[in-house]
Amino acid sequence: MTKILRSIIGSFGGHKARKSSDFSDFFSKSSAERTKVMRQVLREANEEQRKVVESARTA
Repeated sequence: MTKILRSIIGSFGGHKARKSSDFSDFFSKSSAERTKVMRQVLREANEEQRKVVESARTA
């Protein structure tokens, strides 16, 4: 009940619409752009993994 009242009051209060998150932005992009993002994330994850493995070997 309070959620409904807050949403009604908020709509009259002139509050800005909630900004979208990076997560929802990802799904609004084209398939090619999503592929680019996934490749970049994988590159960064692989690099971090290499650093962890190297530090474990030297320890």
